[in-house]
Amino acid sequence: MPPGTRTNAAGERVSGRGLRDSSDFLAKQLDKAGIIVKKVGPYRVRGVELTRFLSQTPSTSWLAIHVVRTAGKTVISFVPRPST
Repeated sequence: MPPGTRTNAAGERVSGRGLRDSSDFLAKQLDKAGIIVKKVGPYRVRGVELTRFLSQTPSTSWLAIHVVRTAGKTVISFVPRPST
C-alpha cells in the first residue's frame, strides 16, 4: 500500500495520495514482487477516475486491484480470486 494509506470506518483502504501516485506506486510494487498484471487505465467515467490491475499470475490471492478516485477520495480495493 502507498504510504499514508489507512482503513476508514467502512473498512475501505483510503490512500493519502492521488490516483496517479497510488497507481504508480502499486505498479512498481507489483513489478518488484514479480507479479504480472495487465494495467487498464487510468480513465474517467461519469466523474469517477479508475485504474485496474488484472492479475496474470495464477498464484495471487486476488484477481484484480481497483484504484478509484471519487469525491476527492482515492480508494484501493482487492477483488478476491474465485475459489476453484
